[in-house]
This record gives sequence, structure tokens and C-alpha cells, in this order.
Amino acid sequence: MKYLLALILLIFTATASAAETAKKAVEATDKYPGIEWTLKNLNGEDISINDYKGKPVLLVFWATWCPYCKKLFPGVNRVYEKYKDQGFTVIAMNVREDGNPAAYMKERGYQFEVALDADEIGQEYGIRGTPTLAFISTKGEVLGLGNFSNPDHPALEYFAKEQLGLLDDSAE
Repeated sequence: MKYLLALILLIFTATASAAETAKKAVEATDKYPGIEWTLKNLNGEDISINDYKGKPVLLVFWATWCPYCKKLFPGVNRVYEKYKDQGFTVIAMNVREDGNPAAYMKERGYQFEVALDADEIGQEYGIRGTPTLAFISTKGEVLGLGNFSNPDHPALEYFAKEQLGLLDDSAE
């Protein structure tokens, strides 16, 4: 019985710790207004951050040659597929590219939007490396930046759920 209680306490502590880690990764101490931009997508069409007003947007700054991006994308895709019908959006902001982003996305079956030649936008956001994630609120504010490659990082799902109003009080 003692061991069962210890195990339950350990699981509760780990869950609370994961939720706190996620919250810290998503919420910056100083939110700031989003940066307006328009870029081309894989079809050569203009896309703009303004097209996504009122929706939570996860910007992922990446490149086809980046092994950490390759590791992260399955987790990003999993969260995108889970919440896209509720308004959650992912835009893969392609930077420092020397490969073929369209082939990369097609080979892996990723369906989220891609913005090409996002180097200047990345500089404006203060991106120093790949992958870097920018968490954009439904109000268009940058809530924070994340630098991680763990496809199971709790910040991915926390951000989607928090911005979509799907968190229960015990998860906060």
C-alpha cells in the first residue's frame, strides 16, 4: 500500500511538473504584438499571418536539413491533426533552405501550411536556430518562443488546448 501511494504521488508530481513546464514554455513574461508578414506557400500563393486572426497559430521555424526539426515534426503534426478542426493552425516557416520543402512535406504526409523564404521574418522574431517555435495567441500576440525538438513536449498540446479553451482547471 505504501508503494502504491508513493507511485500515485510520483505520477501526480510528474503530471503537475509537465503542465508547469508546458505553461512556462508557452507563456512569456512579456507578451508582445505579433509581426505582420506575407510570404509564399508551397503552391506559390500569398499567405499572411493576418489570414489567421482569431486562431491560435504555432509558427515552427525549420529547414529540411535540420535533424532536430525532423524529430519535432511528428509531434507538431499529431497536435495539428488533433485540433485543426477546432481552429488550431500550424505554419512551418522555412528558413536557411537548400533542399526541397515541398518534397519533404509530401514524403512525410504533413498537411499543415508552409511559408517559404521566412529568413527575414525569423530575424524579426529573434530566431537564432532551428527548430524554434513561436506561440501566437488568438489575439495575435507572441506568447513566447520555444527551442526544443522533443515531439512529445507538453508545450505543444498545452498551447493548443489553452488557446482553444479546452484546459480543465486541474491542468493549470
